[in-house]
Amino acid sequence: MIARIAWPPLAILLLAASQALAQAPQPVFLDELTSNELRDQIRAGRRTVIVPIGGTEQNGPHMVLGKHNVRVKVLSEKSACAPSAG
Repeated sequence: MIARIAWPPLAILLLAASQALAQAPQPVFLDELTSNELRDQIRAGRRTVIVPIGGTEQNGPHMVLGKHNVRVKVLSEKSACAPSAG
């Protein structure tokens, strides 16, 4: 009896999860787009370009040299995916 009651909610949950996983996130970095994807984004009205500029500097043995590059990539992606971006 318990198995019959649990099936419908479980099936709905699995269906929703599979649809969410099937939708791949749209890339926002120019070097990750094909020329057709870029064309489609321009036609869809996307007009903003963010040029992330980091840096490489000397650090002690505790830190990677390109930490600013990693940080600027993460922050620029968050900015590009913000609801007001576009």
